[in-house]
Amino acid sequence: MRRLPLLALALLLGSVSGIAQIPFQNPSFEGDEPQDATVPAGWFPCEEGTTPDILPGVWGVHTEPAEG
Repeated sequence: MRRLPLLALALLLGSVSGIAQIPFQNPSFEGDEPQDATVPAGWFPCEEGTTPDILPGVWGVHTEPAEG
């Protein structure tokens, strides 16, 4: 009977661990020159007529990229 809670916990942790991993295609936007109103290769706009904010300075963010 003591093994049942441990088994349930192990199954729960095992099933949740795969959820946290999100694979990205082209995470550092390599291959394209950054341009205004252009979606990088491997990425898609959320809605028609929208583009991601990939240029520095948008929304007051001036942090250097971690990769790329």
